[in-house]
Amino acid sequence: MSNPGDHLKEPLVYQDLPSNRSDGKEHIIIVGGGIIGVTTAYYLTQHPKFSPSTHYITIIESTEVACGASGKAGGLIASWAFPDQIVPLSFKLHSQLNQQFDGEANWGYRRLNALSVEADIKNVKEAQEQRHLRFQRRFIKMRDKSSTSPNSPNSEGQTNVHGNPKDYIANTTSIPCPQETKATGESVELTRDSSESNSLKETMASSVSMTTAESSSSIPADLGTGGLMMRTTQNVLPTAFNWIKSTLVKTWTFIGEPTTTAQIHPLQFTLFLLKKAMDTGAVDLIRGKVIDFKKNDKGEIIGVGYMPKAGKHKDEVVNIVNASKVLLALGPWTSKLLKNCPVTTLKVHSVIVKPHKAEGTIISPYSMFSELQIDENQTFSPEIYPRKDEIYICGEGESLDVIPDEQTDVVTNAEKCDELFYYVSKLSSSVSQGDVTESFASYVPVVNIPSGSGPLLGETDLKNLFIAAGHSCWGINNAPATGVIMSQLLLEGICTCADITEFNPKLYFKASGNKSVVKA
Repeated sequence: MSNPGDHLKEPLVYQDLPSNRSDGKEHIIIVGGGIIGVTTAYYLTQHPKFSPSTHYITIIESTEVACGASGKAGGLIASWAFPDQIVPLSFKLHSQLNQQFDGEANWGYRRLNALSVEADIKNVKEAQEQRHLRFQRRFIKMRDKSSTSPNSPNSEGQTNVHGNPKDYIANTTSIPCPQETKATGESVELTRDSSESNSLKETMASSVSMTTAESSSSIPADLGTGGLMMRTTQNVLPTAFNWIKSTLVKTWTFIGEPTTTAQIHPLQFTLFLLKKAMDTGAVDLIRGKVIDFKKNDKGEIIGVGYMPKAGKHKDEVVNIVNASKVLLALGPWTSKLLKNCPVTTLKVHSVIVKPHKAEGTIISPYSMFSELQIDENQTFSPEIYPRKDEIYICGEGESLDVIPDEQTDVVTNAEKCDELFYYVSKLSSSVSQGDVTESFASYVPVVNIPSGSGPLLGETDLKNLFIAAGHSCWGINNAPATGVIMSQLLLEGICTCADITEFNPKLYFKASGNKSVVKA
């Protein structure tokens, strides 16, 4: 009998070459071991028409399962996401998976609130910045080589930090790259910011009930809006949302509540579903880089060519030509194989902070979309997702001309990560007093078409070649629905669970003209 978290302890077993277990069976090849490919594999194994005696799945991943955004995203789940055609189904499926497999224990599923917050941090006192620097010096051992601090005291004993993140981060650590909820409502313990005035308590508004009939029956009390509200200059904040400095907040609004919003840890989720799929005995996991698609004399796709990443056949081309269907689920790398596919990318930097634990304030389940005024003419807009034992912070996406060939080639910009920590620290002492444990960059796949936002879901103009890519920032949210949709298309030839008409790849590009499509 397995225990919660076992899927994280057991290493995945990758093959270099395909097994012969697909011989004589309906063989589906999935190119890409991210959350979209994995959820598709899982829901294929759950489909009524799927049987290990007659069907087989081969997943080919070039690096590691969920090594990109699938494992590094914030993991926000929302019924108010987009596109409308698949979001309601996906939100429901996330909830069902949580109930079926104890998602709270296995991948950090929990319900939470979501707020949009505008705050002015440009006049945060210099003394506060000195404290940020002092705490960050704890982690200097994480840097291979530490530089001499440019922030030494001047003749008046003051530290020369003036709000410039480049000055501030010069002597900080270089950060290495790397639920339906139970009633316990676990949260990370943190210290309330001492700069909050006691007079704040005197300005609390009367109790405000924000719960609905559904939330009162199924959502724990600690996930409500906190009852009492903390007043800011223009509005009031929920008292439970006490891990930011409310005096800096100009205005805020609820954009999601526990009945409509949740979160997961995407890496843990992806690994769990992959293990479940592989437990059927009908899934091979190969580490290799797919370089082309194989077609027969009729122009139908029958397989792929790939180069193993290890073993005696490393860097040789291995051909698999017994596929009945091939699914391309490479996220932002999709257009590396299909050059004219309109899937482009945004680069996003993120940091993970381990909060300083102390008696007192707890970090309540409030995700935050922020707009921070950092000077008179500039704002900074990080997103903040507190998990049970850490705080995830990411920045805005940056457009790129070229994506690296592989995930291992992704370069993290340390300065951008330091900026995330620097500015959010001004808003929250829970962040400034915490340990930065990880920083990284990842790529978000977006569909570059004038008539919609994607994703692309379905069969291309090449028979038996399918695509599921371009989910933008909602890939984690929409992965379960995508898995069900693609399982229906691959096994039944039609999708009955959602209207995916406008996501048809044939409307936007032709796969048949690509050089990566070669004769077997």
